[in-house]
This record gives sequence, structure tokens and C-alpha cells, in this order.
Amino acid sequence: MKLAVTLPPLVLALMANSALSYADSSLASNKTLGVDRDYSGHRIGLGIDQGTEIQSTLHFTTIDDWHTQYPQTVDHNDPLNGFKIEYGYDFNRIISLNLGYSKLSHDVKGTHTIGLDHARYYREAKADIDVVNVEAELGYAFIAGSYDLKPYVALGVKHTTGSSSGYIDTGINHERYNHKLDDTASYMALGARLNTPIGLYLDTRLGTSWTLTMGYKF
Repeated sequence: MKLAVTLPPLVLALMANSALSYADSSLASNKTLGVDRDYSGHRIGLGIDQGTEIQSTLHFTTIDDWHTQYPQTVDHNDPLNGFKIEYGYDFNRIISLNLGYSKLSHDVKGTHTIGLDHARYYREAKADIDVVNVEAELGYAFIAGSYDLKPYVALGVKHTTGSSSGYIDTGINHERYNHKLDDTASYMALGARLNTPIGLYLDTRLGTSWTLTMGYKF
């Protein structure tokens, strides 16, 4: 059935013009509401990154009140905190691609006890860590009035480099240690992002760490 072929050119022109006018008015209405049917676009943001842990395995000797010496092996898990820079591209309301960089560190000092004899040792530790990640993001950006809310799951790969160093004083010996870190691993995170009508967004997620970022979508 070739109905369009039989229509006069003037009618076709009027129909095309009406369709374009409707599309333009719909898009303008969506822009006014802060909801763009074309959800694609770039994002850039800055925020905090907390909770990643770095493990240090220490071997040393302690002494109790009766001057008995004990060889010890202790694992310390120190939390890292810092900032995060992120870039993302939304292909549509479902699929996005994200890149990120985090600068993390810790600086701890304190006295610890170990064993049934409660032997004590003093420890200082510092770390300076860089994390680069790339990930795919899957979810759906729901329209909530003039906002968009997207719960999502992110699957990616991160490369971690840096170093940690420390000092141990057990009363009978004093030791310093230095560890280098160079590791690549996959990860998964769950998050949600809220887009506002003025382009600003707020993103929070929980994975190997907790992050909170604020940025702009353009």
C-alpha cells in the first residue's frame, strides 16, 4: 500500500512541517522540565574516596614483662582516604562508560598489644597510592519530575600503584619497612546518580571503597 505516493506534495510538506514542529515543541518541553530524551552526554566530577584498605604483613620480635622474647607476625589493614576525579559518557539511559583517578593516602601512629602476654609495640605507617580505573556502567535513568535518578552496577578494571612505609619499635629492636604496590584487578560497584535540571549531578557508590562525587553533565 503506497499511500504516501498518492498524496499531493503540498500535503506531504504540511505533514512533515507538523511533525518537525511537534518534535521541536516536545524537545523544548523536555528541556524546560530538565528531562532530555537524548540522555547522551559527557560528565566530569570531583569527590571523595574512602575505605580502601592496604595490608601490611610485619615480622618482628616482642618482649614481655619477664623479658621473654616472642617472634611475631602481624597483619595490619589500614584504611586509605583521598579524592577522586571522574569522567563519564552516557550513551543512553542504560549504558555508560566511566574513567576515574583516585589519589589515596594514610598516616597512622599508635601503640598496639599482641598475644596473651599483651606484648606492646609502637608503629608508624604511611602510604601514598594512585588508582586508575575504567568501567562499564549498566542501569536505568528514571525520570523523577525535573530530575533523573539512575541506580546502576559498574563492572571495571583498576590499576593500583604506590608505596607504603613504616617504623616499628618493640623495645628490643627498631625496624623500618618499605613496600611497593603495583596491581591490576577487576571490581564491581553499586551506585546511584542524580542529575539536576541545571546540569549538576551527585553520584554515590559502594564497591572496594565508598565514593561521593559532584560534577556537571554537558
